[in-house]
Amino acid sequence: KASLNENVNLAGDPSIDMLPMYTKLLNFKSIWFQQCFDFVVASSLSKFDRPKEIEIIPPSKPLFPALLDYDTHVHVYPRPLFLEKWVFAPNCFCSIAVNNSGGVVGYGVIRTTMGEGNIWRIGPLFADNSSIARALCHDMCLKVTKSTTKAEITVDVSYGNRFNPDSLNVITELGGKLTFKTMRVYTKGLPPNMPLNKIFVIV
Repeated sequence: KASLNENVNLAGDPSIDMLPMYTKLLNFKSIWFQQCFDFVVASSLSKFDRPKEIEIIPPSKPLFPALLDYDTHVHVYPRPLFLEKWVFAPNCFCSIAVNNSGGVVGYGVIRTTMGEGNIWRIGPLFADNSSIARALCHDMCLKVTKSTTKAEITVDVSYGNRFNPDSLNVITELGGKLTFKTMRVYTKGLPPNMPLNKIFVIV
């Protein structure tokens, strides 16, 4: 932290027991809670209906500029190099929601993890509304079941007084079990103009 420009806004996700070190020693500011849920993918596929006004498609090079614009709008800070490697990684499935005009209205990524077992993790999940977020979850789960069986999925859901109230509802409908909690922290507080209503899972 000391070697970075003082204008950099650092973020972190410490566990609750580590929070005093971040807030008192490193001067991070607590912004919202995050809960980690685990669920088995096959048990959730019948619970989501795709809105008729959207289409869900995979990433492509021609679509990437529009996807980057959407990600920057929600995430606030542009991250083109990270995003390109993230959505096209061989161990990931990316689902992008577009409206009838072809505009990006949400996207999500699900990836394998380094741990033991057949475990996948969702993140990010950005969407204009909860219906689109549910449809993206459904599509990502379907992609996982086509490549493997009995996959376990883990996801960190953010919630709090200033956060999107639908984020917790979308994920808990998957039937997951709460495993642990963390706190989202920033050195300079919440980034300005961040559209919290579009953030369901953050990365």
